[in-house]
Amino acid sequence: MEIKNSAKGMFVVVIGPSGVGKNTMASMLMDKHPDMIFSVSATTRKIRGDEVDGVNYYYLSEEDFKNKIKNDEFVEWAIYADNYYGTLKKPIFDAINSDKIIIADIEYQGLLQMNKLLPSKNIVSIFLLPPSDDVLIKRLKARTNISDIAVKNRIAAIKGELVYSDVATVKFEPIDGDIDGSFEKFDELANKYIFNNI
Repeated sequence: MEIKNSAKGMFVVVIGPSGVGKNTMASMLMDKHPDMIFSVSATTRKIRGDEVDGVNYYYLSEEDFKNKIKNDEFVEWAIYADNYYGTLKKPIFDAINSDKIIIADIEYQGLLQMNKLLPSKNIVSIFLLPPSDDVLIKRLKARTNISDIAVKNRIAAIKGELVYSDVATVKFEPIDGDIDGSFEKFDELANKYIFNNI
């Protein structure tokens, strides 16, 4: 798999610690720019309820998943709750070679891998910086019913993740408590780094 020299497509990654609004900003960006494609992950877990293969996930057997690992078909993969999860290279490469913008939810190691695989003109990563400790604690407690010790450990882990902000194309600090205002600024960044380069 290769990216054509003439390819104008873009691989977009919104990264950052949990609780900073990655999913919110990415979802709002996709709503505003419906031509964007979301990178669908693969999994070995069983399909649930109204999920659709190829929309929610690519549902693979464990044997198929392991074969794809052997064939180096994943950007990244991991085992979580006894199931395999991974991001396939092919849909990303196909989108870029078709001059599409594809947005993905990947971890830092996946971003490092993609930085090696893709020409810099075809990848943009936006790192969402965390708010103050007080705001982050409030958000984490609102999202989950966890102990104060667990919250402190999570805050320490988040601070450790800040080292990865240097890998990103650009850093973005959301406006606390103002989703619409944050998105307005986020969309300005997207226009500058993504849409103006296509």
